[in-house]
Amino acid sequence: MANVNDKKTMTTGAGAPVGDNQNSLTVGPRGPVLMQDLLLIKKMAHFNRERIPEHVVHAKGSGAHGVFEVTEDITNWTKAKLFESGGKKTELFVRLSTVGGEKGSGDTEQQRLIHNIVMSMKGVSREIQARQIRHFLKADMRYGRGIMDGLCCDPKLVQDVEEHEGVLR
Repeated sequence: MANVNDKKTMTTGAGAPVGDNQNSLTVGPRGPVLMQDLLLIKKMAHFNRERIPEHVVHAKGSGAHGVFEVTEDITNWTKAKLFESGGKKTELFVRLSTVGGEKGSGDTEQQRLIHNIVMSMKGVSREIQARQIRHFLKADMRYGRGIMDGLCCDPKLVQDVEEHEGVLR
């Protein structure tokens, strides 16, 4: 059985014992750190590669919670169940956010965002889908194309809506 006073020796990844883990090799008492301090270099490399959940890229935005009330029949413009009849009240939480992630964010986040948008727009009329796709294409061509493909929307329809809106302005 091990003695309570025995201390475990800290070792490097290669198994070499570490004498001092709290100080660095420097030139003089207040000089620059030496590059030959391999323990410090390895500690910094390990720290830089550490995955901290709080540091993972998240979409930025805000949300709103409340009751959405349809005041009159708008089934001419949409087929979404949320809007199917006047006077219908629906509790909801809406998340308003920027496009998922910063420049260089992973494709999985982008694909997840595109999938969520496509699923949300499935019951919406083709005209409204085309308008939204047009906005997505202007904001980010890749997202716009992904949403257009997900909704199986004809690019000609998006172009027609754009030309029609140009006439209305």
